[in-house]
Formats: sequence, C-alpha cells, structure tokens
Amino acid sequence: SGDLSTVLAAAGKLRATVEDAEPAERAGLISLRESGLQFRHPLVRAAAYQGTTLSRRLVLHRALAGVLARPDQADPRAWHLAAATARPDEPVALELERAARRAADRGGRAAMASAYQRAAELSPDPSDRGRRLALAAQAAADAGQPERAAALAEDAAALVTDPSLVVAVAQVRAAAADAAD
Repeated sequence: SGDLSTVLAAAGKLRATVEDAEPAERAGLISLRESGLQFRHPLVRAAAYQGTTLSRRLVLHRALAGVLARPDQADPRAWHLAAATARPDEPVALELERAARRAADRGGRAAMASAYQRAAELSPDPSDRGRRLALAAQAAADAGQPERAAALAEDAAALVTDPSLVVAVAQVRAAAADAAD
C-alpha cells in the first residue's frame, strides 16, 4: 500500500532509516509524503522489486509481515508471509485460507481463488493441498474464470478423496468443458 508508517516500521526491523531512501528520492524514483511512499511510475516499482535478489525479497516480505499486526491488516500480512515463504509451510497456508474466507465474505471470488491457490502451493499435506485446490477451482469458476477453474480442478482431481470434493471438482471440470464448447 505504500503506507509510510508500515514501510518505516519494516525498514526499522532491517536497521534501515528514512535517510536510506534519500538517493532514490533525489533521483525522482520515489516520493515520500505523509500519505506514503509512492513510486514515480509502476514500472519503476516493478524494476525495483525484480532487481532485488530472491533472498532479499524474502527478508523484505518477512519484515513487512512482522509489522502488520492489526486485525484489519490480516490479509496483507498473510500475503507477505506467503511471499516470504519458499517451501511448504502449513501455518502460512492456514493464514491464506483465512484470507480466502474473508474474501468470500466480501464477495471477492477471484481473490478467494488466489488465496486458496497459494495456500495449496504452501500445503505440505497432499490432502490439504487437494482440498484447497478444489476450493480455489470453485471460487475461480464463481469468479467467471473458466480456464483457471479448469486448470485448478485438474490439479485438484489427482489429490482429492473426500466424496464431496470429488463431486465439486467434477462439477467445475464439467462446467469449464461446457463453457469451452
């Protein structure tokens, strides 16, 4: 979000200060205001992110997750934890599953699908992975994303054994096939 207090708190965890941003600010790449940190252009932001090593990005996401402690920051916290995680991690997968449920409460089916999909990727247990993929497939179908729903359902089909999930996956696959015709 660029919230300045969040950015500075995370920077503090890494022993960085607002003064460390001065070269980028002087070069016109970013601006720091009370309203937050803003990049001059989205491509500058993307270049800064992509130009950072993976290990550094993991550290940065972990720092951001560490300062997002309020209940209204649970979703960004879950996503930063997920971005800071390079291997299966059930506690992080659970955080994303909770974010998916909150997205469902808001009617955000595409966001729900994304959260369940990432939770599945982080699931160490194949049955949890399958369940989360099935839920992601259903949410993608509900969001009007038949190709995505079909791909997620295909991945889930090999993992689900619960009869209700088998049926749900079959329904998503059939609806996606029907939409393709």
